[in-house]
Amino acid sequence: MRVLVVEDEKMQAEHVASAVEACGFECDVGMTRRGGCAKLLKGSYDIAFIDIRLGRADGKDIIHSARQRGVRTYLIVLSSYAGPGEKHAAFEMGADDFLTKPVARDELVMRLRAIARRLSPVAEPEILKGAGVVVNVDTQEVRRNGRVIKFSPREKKLLVLLMRNANRTVPTD
Repeated sequence: MRVLVVEDEKMQAEHVASAVEACGFECDVGMTRRGGCAKLLKGSYDIAFIDIRLGRADGKDIIHSARQRGVRTYLIVLSSYAGPGEKHAAFEMGADDFLTKPVARDELVMRLRAIARRLSPVAEPEILKGAGVVVNVDTQEVRRNGRVIKFSPREKKLLVLLMRNANRTVPTD
């Protein structure tokens, strides 16, 4: 996962970036509204943390620009101003989440992992069924009438091949 941190306070940017890297994600930092906005619009980030007040600039402009241009990045606002009006404005602009500074590192890590789970596609296991036999191709488990049947790896491979080609002739090679 690629994460962008747009934060003008160096210590806060490092704090968030270290939490991102602790999760094993790639992290870029933008220290200004202009630089952060350019990175967000050019790069393909999965998640972006955006400080709502970047010096005299407004981070909501970054969110608004990104959403107008169709950027699908999960946008999290960072702000030391947590009033209802501030939160409402951020969500109206297109933010996905809002965190009040200072944010504990543990909370950042937990949120990042939760977001990553939601953003990552979940692969459905391949299940083959026929004549009372159920084969989970991913786990290599074979069951017949609910009971596990032991097969050698070669036998399992052959069973999967035959079940995938049901009602068709399979050449011996």
